[in-house]
Amino acid sequence: MKIIKTKKIIFPLFILAIVSCGSYQFEKKPPFKILSGTYTSWVGGVRGVSGVNINLVYSSEQKVKFEHIFYRGRKATVSYKKGNGSETSILGQFRNQSDDLQLHDDPRNEYGNTVPKDAAKEDFPFKLDGNEVVISYIEDGRVKYFKYSGLTQGKQVLFQ
Repeated sequence: MKIIKTKKIIFPLFILAIVSCGSYQFEKKPPFKILSGTYTSWVGGVRGVSGVNINLVYSSEQKVKFEHIFYRGRKATVSYKKGNGSETSILGQFRNQSDDLQLHDDPRNEYGNTVPKDAAKEDFPFKLDGNEVVISYIEDGRVKYFKYSGLTQGKQVLFQ
């Protein structure tokens, strides 16, 4: 008798756990419209300094609070750039990490080196193609997600 009652309690909790572990839901009709999106690789004047900038031009009749841009296994905080009329750009900068390692014949002199992070091995909540980004924004006090699939590649920028 106790086994049946236990199963009645555990089974619904198990189903709830499976449903809540599902993937993120993307909004179909966000309160903004993405007009264009580009990703631009850049290289700094110093060895090991490089990255990718994401620029998404959008229009909206209401104010939207964007949080993050997710791209190629990484997450960046959004910054804004005012455009013409109701158009505004949101920007995400993804800087490539260059970990300096101390290499020496005596391993004691390598103390302090850390294992490099591999962005592809970290937990990333989305599966994206090369021309896709996910934008997180807040609406009615809740974080929502929108996937944009129209990124185009811009010309590489070289800083001297």
